[in-house]
Amino acid sequence: MRFDSWTEFGIHYALIGGNNIRQWKIFDAKRILPNLFFYFLAPSQITSQFPFFHLTPSFPWRLPNGYVGPYPVAGVLTTMPFLNILFLSPIVFSRGIKHPNRFLIWTIGCFISLALAVACLVSALSAVMRYVMDFVGLLLLAAIVLWFCFDEHLARQKGRRILLRVLAAILIIYGCIFNAAISMVGDYNLFKTRNPEAYRWIEGLFVPFQRVIAGYSSLVHGSSLSYGPITMRVKFSSPTPWNFEPLAGKSEPLIMTGRFGLGDCVYVRYLGNNVLAFGFDHWGKGGPVSPPIRVNPEAIYDLEIHMGSLYPRSPSSLSGMFPDANFPELKDLLLVKLNGKEVLRGRLEFHDAAPSDVMIGKNVAGGGQCAQYFSGVIIAASRIPPKDAGTMARGMHQ
Repeated sequence: MRFDSWTEFGIHYALIGGNNIRQWKIFDAKRILPNLFFYFLAPSQITSQFPFFHLTPSFPWRLPNGYVGPYPVAGVLTTMPFLNILFLSPIVFSRGIKHPNRFLIWTIGCFISLALAVACLVSALSAVMRYVMDFVGLLLLAAIVLWFCFDEHLARQKGRRILLRVLAAILIIYGCIFNAAISMVGDYNLFKTRNPEAYRWIEGLFVPFQRVIAGYSSLVHGSSLSYGPITMRVKFSSPTPWNFEPLAGKSEPLIMTGRFGLGDCVYVRYLGNNVLAFGFDHWGKGGPVSPPIRVNPEAIYDLEIHMGSLYPRSPSSLSGMFPDANFPELKDLLLVKLNGKEVLRGRLEFHDAAPSDVMIGKNVAGGGQCAQYFSGVIIAASRIPPKDAGTMARGMHQ
């Protein structure tokens, strides 16, 4: 009705800045395996940063060439654990439950089969959270019917029946909390952007909970492992050749934060004649570039990089991790130091980024002005300890 053809999904009418979507390969079998991982197994990240659950997908292997995304997504088996009861469906199919209702068996089998077929179809597209709705409803119906089968089977075993019901309730509540949390953010965090007062009011209700999680994380893992500026020891050129001429005009990532469409990148740009510059790219807007700097391609350099996206994006979370830090000073700070000397500084806008959204020497998100990988050598990289971050914030304030 919209496009006068049941095979037209609007692709020929879509406009995306900087890209011609009509030249994209909409369906690609190479995407099915990684996207099935994203749709079923990829976990969400749980941090002390409100709303606690974050969609930060990562793939344990290399993604196919030309892969776009992944967008914010998480697997249904890890985020809606009630669905894992479906792994017990063979017990029903093999008549492990006495006198099963054949109609229920066929219902469960049809729901699961149709859901998997739809999941494979949408996996040939892109990993997008909204596509999960095309198949997760069928899986939920199958899981509910299967649960009733087991509950009915345990009618005479009250202890096991109560245990099954309590376990199911816990898993369902967990899935509801997860979905409520990610609905606070969505794809582009528009609630926080367009109605910040309401967002901050809701976030404020969970401040005590944030501090408890932050304190536990600091005690168990150490805050420096999760947030804070990053120090790096790098060699800018590849082992051969011993100059930058082959790289002249190219930009390569040092630190990328965020995800596809909502990322920030500090990069190095090779200018030739053993001269380079450091730059910053805010997805879709660009950013400042440092003056040219002459370096020795065979030397090892110390880098110190501060980005607002390397910190929690709420004052309560930041104060819980770094008591001495100044949130207004850090939330929009860009600072790059080379061997202790400041080479680039700015007050800029950053996209929110969870710790798992931070990539060192990689630009897997696929955006910005730089290549996918840093071609030099990263000898070491680590977060600055919280006390150093606090000292840095006080120094800037002075």
